[in-house]
Amino acid sequence: MNLKSAIAITTILVFGHMLSPASLLKTQQTLNKEYVEQKFTIK
Repeated sequence: MNLKSAIAITTILVFGHMLSPASLLKTQQTLNKEYVEQKFTIK
């Protein structure tokens, strides 16, 4: 994972904590999906 992705994810997570639990959960699921896709694509 590159630096920009890490910064973007950190920012999303920080803002996510200010949102409702449902929004945070959706964000986390999206991030997990993107992380898994990146992980298997970058190899």
